[in-house]
Amino acid sequence: MPAGPGETPGREDASAWLAPLFALQFLTIVPPIVRRAPRSASLGSAETFFPAVGLLLGLGLLATDVLLRPLIARPVRDVVLVILLAVMTGALHLDGLIDTFDGVFGGRDPQTRLALMRDPRAGAFGVVAVVCLLLLKV
Repeated sequence: MPAGPGETPGREDASAWLAPLFALQFLTIVPPIVRRAPRSASLGSAETFFPAVGLLLGLGLLATDVLLRPLIARPVRDVVLVILLAVMTGALHLDGLIDTFDGVFGGRDPQTRLALMRDPRAGAFGVVAVVCLLLLKV
């Protein structure tokens, strides 16, 4: 596709190649490899690579499990793996779960729900949800 006004030819193609890196940086605590902010098109195409990032996380956990198997009992190993997953993802999914439960169960009207979801503090419903989720994972 020809470059539009004000665009450098080939820039769109470069953004497409950066999409997997944007996905990795968004879903994990990997330090920024790409120092520029993604354009909305390349961030949208990064979603395509979310399953691949999940696969990489899963393979990392599998490798850790195999390495720790002869050294640590299974219950302790399971706790280590759950903690490792939370650390590797920056607890992004846990934060989303807290916000969701606080918003859905903590507010009576839509404005209060949105305010609860934007609040950086965790409410009782969010904490209970995360504790239950982590117990189920172990």
